[in-house]
Amino acid sequence: MNADPQPLPPTDDSPEQKALSPREAALVRLAEHFLACPICRAVDDEGANLNLPCETDDRLLKELRAARHTDRTGLPHDLPAE
Repeated sequence: MNADPQPLPPTDDSPEQKALSPREAALVRLAEHFLACPICRAVDDEGANLNLPCETDDRLLKELRAARHTDRTGLPHDLPAE
């Protein structure tokens, strides 16, 4: 089952959102997607998640993995800030 990707939630320009690190912001986007996505939340008769493929979820997970390697400046940890 290959469904169309779900749209991302709008970017929040609040001071709280801007204060998040790249990793934290990616985690928030992933969590907000999961809560809103019927594909990601699909369960069987016993309530177990069906783990259906979701292109948006896959993309957001990749963004989270990439963000784990950056600091608050958005630079990779191994590069000095200029």
